[in-house]
Amino acid sequence: ARAVFMGVTGNAGQTCMAPRRALVAREALAAFSDELARLVAGAKRLTLVDAAAAQTAHGVAARAIAAGGRSIAGALEPCAGRAMRPVAVLDCPADSDLFHGRHFGPAIAVRAFDTLDEAFAMHATVCQYLATSIWTRHPRADLAARAQACGSSLVHFNSVLLPSAHPAVSIGGHGASGWGVSRGESGLRALTREVTVTRTSRFLSVPAEEPSSRVQRVLSRFIAWPGRARPVTGPSAVTASSGVTASSGSASNHPAPNNAGERQPPSPDRPQPHQPTRTEVHA
Repeated sequence: ARAVFMGVTGNAGQTCMAPRRALVAREALAAFSDELARLVAGAKRLTLVDAAAAQTAHGVAARAIAAGGRSIAGALEPCAGRAMRPVAVLDCPADSDLFHGRHFGPAIAVRAFDTLDEAFAMHATVCQYLATSIWTRHPRADLAARAQACGSSLVHFNSVLLPSAHPAVSIGGHGASGWGVSRGESGLRALTREVTVTRTSRFLSVPAEEPSSRVQRVLSRFIAWPGRARPVTGPSAVTASSGVTASSGSASNHPAPNNAGERQPPSPDRPQPHQPTRTEVHA
């Protein structure tokens, strides 16, 4: 709860990766809400960029409360110009503007979930894919895989905002979170473009028209020449005998034929020569 509240109130909630909604396992909701309520109660007013931004953040919270949500502080304090107190709305409706993060200020929606499938399903309805934080005592491999598949460019386990401050970490949104990449290697590459420069010798004239039929015939013969098929002769051809034999592996145990067509037994005193894999058909 403290890390989430830090993310909500940092820079008055006016950062692109500030938490906009907290999906909490139902068994942990009471402890999370108690700590978050304590933090909200002791928070001071935060100054936003202008009065319009404060009114927008305050307005989405007010509409979520009117639709069935509950202010964690018990009441919603009005804005004072461009200053407002941080707001957290429990049981925030999943179709509200507050839940979907349509504001830029210190306000957060809180909803409970019973299963991970339900949590990821709610997350998928928002279509904002910039940063996602997951708190767990057991960061299993399957959970990490699901987190990577959730679509966010940044996935933090047991932290929010701070790991992304490293200059080597690329920040790139897609979908409703925008487009493009900044910082890191990907950000550097995004700010560059590939340029190809070629140079042709002035002594080499490249024909701009189709070659003549004579030149085409010569080129066709030249291209086809290395690939001409040659007949297979010798011992590797089909031989006449009885039965069917298939050999495999890097070496064969069959004795090699002599000049008279008879097979000689292999010599135990010398290694057998390496023979490629082949299939012999005897009729």
